[in-house]
Amino acid sequence: MQKSEEKTGVKLRILEGGYCTHKEKMVIRGGRNETVKFPSMFGLIIHPKHGVILYDTGYTKRFYKETAAFPFSVYAKMTPVYVEEKDTAVAKLQSIGIKPEDVKYIIISHFHADHIAALKDFPNCKY
Repeated sequence: MQKSEEKTGVKLRILEGGYCTHKEKMVIRGGRNETVKFPSMFGLIIHPKHGVILYDTGYTKRFYKETAAFPFSVYAKMTPVYVEEKDTAVAKLQSIGIKPEDVKYIIISHFHADHIAALKDFPNCKY
């Protein structure tokens, strides 16, 4: 069976851009009272006509500054975020030869921080 990439020329990669933590029981009925990791995933699409497209962006270190003061600090305290520079979308893309200015479009699934935190890192793209 032929891969869809071979048929369409579209390449897709799923990457992780940091993670947050929370009690498992808060998100899974009957879950444990243990803190678990929730990875912030984003997609890299390389389209033969439309170029480099991201599906969401993952976290960025700027998240810490933006959530330092109330009321945003409530979010940071309820679901602590862990992201290092090497985990950011910019760093992940640069590691495979893609510069931030190469990103033409970002598809935003919804407006939670783990999906939009790094939008400012891609100033030349359309949403």
